[in-house]
Amino acid sequence: MYPGPVMPRRVGPSAESTLLTLAILGLVVVLLSAIAFVPRNSSSSVRGGGGSAGLGSGSDGGDGSLALGADGQAGSGDAGAAGGGTASGASGGRAGSGTARGAGSTGGAAGSRTGTGASTGRTGTRGTGTGGTGATGGAGGVGGVGGGVAGGAGAGCDAAHNGGSTDTGVSGTSIKVGAVTVDNGAGATFLQPEDVAMKAVVAQVNNKGGICGRRIELDLHDSGWVAATGATDMENMVQADKVFVFAVNPDSEGLNAVSVAPYGSGKLDGWKVPVIGTDGLLFSQYADPYIWPIAASTSTAMHSIAQSQYQNGSRTFSIVYEQTYRFGREGANAYNNMVKARTGSNIAGYSDPNTNPLCQQAFCGIQSSSGSSSQSTYGSQANSINTYCGCDAGVVLLEPATAINWFSSGGRFGGVKDPTGGKGAAPQPLFQRFFADGCKTVCNSMRLWTGFIPHIGQFASQPAVAQYANTMGSYSSTVDVNNQFAEGAYVGMLLAMEAFAVASAMPGGLTRSNVISVLDNTKGWDNGLTVSPLSWSSGNHFAETSVHAFDELYPSSFGGWQYIQGSQTQDAAPGRI
Repeated sequence: MYPGPVMPRRVGPSAESTLLTLAILGLVVVLLSAIAFVPRNSSSSVRGGGGSAGLGSGSDGGDGSLALGADGQAGSGDAGAAGGGTASGASGGRAGSGTARGAGSTGGAAGSRTGTGASTGRTGTRGTGTGGTGATGGAGGVGGVGGGVAGGAGAGCDAAHNGGSTDTGVSGTSIKVGAVTVDNGAGATFLQPEDVAMKAVVAQVNNKGGICGRRIELDLHDSGWVAATGATDMENMVQADKVFVFAVNPDSEGLNAVSVAPYGSGKLDGWKVPVIGTDGLLFSQYADPYIWPIAASTSTAMHSIAQSQYQNGSRTFSIVYEQTYRFGREGANAYNNMVKARTGSNIAGYSDPNTNPLCQQAFCGIQSSSGSSSQSTYGSQANSINTYCGCDAGVVLLEPATAINWFSSGGRFGGVKDPTGGKGAAPQPLFQRFFADGCKTVCNSMRLWTGFIPHIGQFASQPAVAQYANTMGSYSSTVDVNNQFAEGAYVGMLLAMEAFAVASAMPGGLTRSNVISVLDNTKGWDNGLTVSPLSWSSGNHFAETSVHAFDELYPSSFGGWQYIQGSQTQDAAPGRI
């Protein structure tokens, strides 16, 4: 059994609640071509009824647009005009099975039933894409979607009918979104590209008129990955800047500092401000009811690495981890806990990273290369673990700049010299070109684990992956699209935009409480960029619990990354460090 806090296990999506994501953006008049988000499958549905709505994916590819509002209660507000927004089918096909539909790109056949508008509302023309309208309810506020999201008609989806100032940070023309970024300091080498992803998505949305006539205003503050600075920045954005929500928020340290106890101060829960689409670096992101991570946690990655190494025959393990930052300490404990669960013993030299971080035997904590207590060389620690270890497997749990210095100082993959076959591994922070070019041939065949689907090899031509790379490239010619935190930020911003779109059509319009309801009712959100479709519910924010692996190729020059067939691993204990 693993020690540490226990969270509820992930609950798989039911057929009734499964729904899709892209069509919402497309039918919001402005977003399908703006975000150009392409999931694995292109049929769509969103459920109404019971006062809640969420995002998710259908099971059939090739369908036209979507249907909303099964068994919902009629709303009393004026309905937005029905639109004929382009649907998500790549080549059209049949429309969804609920109320009126937008057309697929070559049109779609009628669905099987009407929606749940008020009895005084009339249904729009059925057939190839004409949306339904309702006089006093029933028609959805999202253009091209009839039936009423969340059991009733919401605000209209245009500047004249979007409800105006529905909540803090929301006006009739704008939505203020905050984030604490990491543009300086140790974390900048892998977290700074998240800025590009956030700005790229927002630029496309705003270029097409925003969400229901509201443009997105990004309020970004750089903390340098310093917890106290990040926490202060977040408080200032809530109290003074009046942001509506936080999205992505690359500064995991600052976010942890304001998260739910025992991890942080609990201020976030007092503010009741949602934090959407975070990177999963720290366990507190899954424990806090106001944070919705889109990535596999560091703990999940470390569990999966240890599990894979054990299954491949390893019985003695080693690790070098970054003691300066919490992701290193949590991840080191997670790796040791899985090793202990499989072998019955701690890693040799284990000491608690949180209370007594040491470098001894096969368990080695080191300081970051940046910061007030930084190191630039690690010769003595590298020599210590190398001398002790005749280990079968090892892990490097460091941020990129520190990892480059570690290898330059004679360090290995934990205490393992040869990484081939997954014996030397690392999680997402080292999955990027900057590190590859810094480590060069020393890290040839190093195995890297991620919960995202990168723009690599067989995956590069998948529609969602190709669109991600194109969107990023159109905004910045220098961004590394294979930086897994950049890809995660892109997915996180898509989630925020879609949640805004769905919430805008709910009774009361775009409010924090409606956004929270949408997110906690999302089942099977198939964005095409994560290993598994994502689901969140109240009390369970472990949306991604699987990772897969790629080997870094650097025999003499950079050769990219090679996918390891059959490597996808499900974390057996996602709710534990």
